Amino acid sequence: MNKMKGLYPEYNGEELREVVYGHTPVPDYKITEGGVVISYKVSKAGKVMKWTQRSGAADYPSVSIAIPSEILDVVDKDSWNYIHAPDNMVKRRINVHQLVADTWLDFENNCPEHLTPWWDDCDVEFKRELRQYFHVDHIDSDRWNPNVSNLKFVSARANNTHNKKTVIKNNS
Repeated sequence: MNKMKGLYPEYNGEELREVVYGHTPVPDYKITEGGVVISYKVSKAGKVMKWTQRSGAADYPSVSIAIPSEILDVVDKDSWNYIHAPDNMVKRRINVHQLVADTWLDFENNCPEHLTPWWDDCDVEFKRELRQYFHVDHIDSDRWNPNVSNLKFVSARANNTHNKKTVIKNNS
């Protein structure tokens, strides 16, 4: 069942920041701490973007945004996630919680817990390179709560559903 079909999140005048993807601001899109994405493209200026489910297996809200191809590491034209947009842009469907985390959580200052002893000794470029190896975790396990206060960076192991259930079971 597609829980995200046709869901327009409500924008109530919260602070907006330019969407960040891969440490680079994406022109024409802004996002709130709660995950409301607003398009400022000419034809949709000021329009709240609809959340949709990324795929049947990925039960997270996502939005489709056009990203300048020069800020992408790889543009794979054969990828399911590649849709050519005009003006050297690539249209991508991206999970809202990932956009919120990359825009609102400062990865350089929000260290994944297991790296705390070494974090302050790492330079900013190294930390940015590490970002791609970490997942964004929903603290309350609610995939439909992309609020920045509910997100943190974790390793793939820490984000594993089985590990989360084991930790909950052992802590109860």
